[in-house]
Amino acid sequence: MASTHRPDIDLLRLKLIISCHEVVREEIKQKPLRNKREIRKAQWITDRSPDRMRFYVLDGAAFKLKQYGTAWEARLVASCNPVLDAGNGVYIYLNDHIDDLFKSFVPAFLKEVDRPLEDDLARNSLNATVVKEEKERLDQLKRDLKLPPETPDGSALYMHIFRAIMRIKAGKA
Repeated sequence: MASTHRPDIDLLRLKLIISCHEVVREEIKQKPLRNKREIRKAQWITDRSPDRMRFYVLDGAAFKLKQYGTAWEARLVASCNPVLDAGNGVYIYLNDHIDDLFKSFVPAFLKEVDRPLEDDLARNSLNATVVKEEKERLDQLKRDLKLPPETPDGSALYMHIFRAIMRIKAGKA
């Protein structure tokens, strides 16, 4: 397990892994799950001072936190999800690699079809029905995760992490 050399951030990462275990790869969650009881006992919020603001990007694939000097720098690296206030002056931006997934999918998809790119893009563009169905799916996920209605819109992974941070800040994770 890679260390951030910050005990508080290491603890936050471990708590996120445990709280989001259903969406974390098996090889990442094995060790934290073995130590789940001790990790849950440890308190996350130890300093409520707003003077120390720290900005991190959470890599959604590796579940590692990387610190950046400013919110602007972190936002550039992350995907389009809203920022997450993790407490203790820590703000997390999520990079859930949706852009990478899309970039890897499109070339493979285009190789399978025998028509020009323009035709393909016209047929598969996001129309109102697709957008509506995706919104309904994400709204259902919010309800399934028992998130408050005012939860910002984001990817499915964002919603799992949002729920985990709510639980961590409340001392329930």
